[in-house]
Amino acid sequence: MKGLLKNRGTINVGKDNSIGMYAVGAGSKAINHGTIDISGKNATGMYIDQGAEGVNYGTIKSTGTASGIKGVATVNGGYIKNYGTISITSPGGIGIYQDAMSAIANKNEPTASGVNPLTLANQTGTVNGTKEDVYSATSTDQKYIVTPKRKFTYPKILQKHQD
Repeated sequence: MKGLLKNRGTINVGKDNSIGMYAVGAGSKAINHGTIDISGKNATGMYIDQGAEGVNYGTIKSTGTASGIKGVATVNGGYIKNYGTISITSPGGIGIYQDAMSAIANKNEPTASGVNPLTLANQTGTVNGTKEDVYSATSTDQKYIVTPKRKFTYPKILQKHQD
């Protein structure tokens, strides 16, 4: 199943171990044109999984002092094209986390350049993290990422539109 998720407002990720935007599967895409404020311990702004694509034209940032925040996590071949700003200033913060499979796929573009389709302005992405701007994990580093463990349940309004 393919999906498209867009943010043009503000997403507040305030709970520990939570995720702001999540895309999974080849052909699925999460696009951020707005702001993702992350303040929960070990929380993640965008989680891009199993070949899905993430695109950031907006701002992904940490607020507060919670530790272990990741701006974007790319796992299992998921990847991000960042035309916006990712600024993670909390303790142990990571701008973009990529697991071994996503690092090997080599599709992440932390500082992509291109035209924002909403504003028609040229943009070049920036990434900053207190631990690492872009962190490539090995199998012993998997403790740094939150992995969704529950089966996703579609809201009732969307259930009738599933493939």
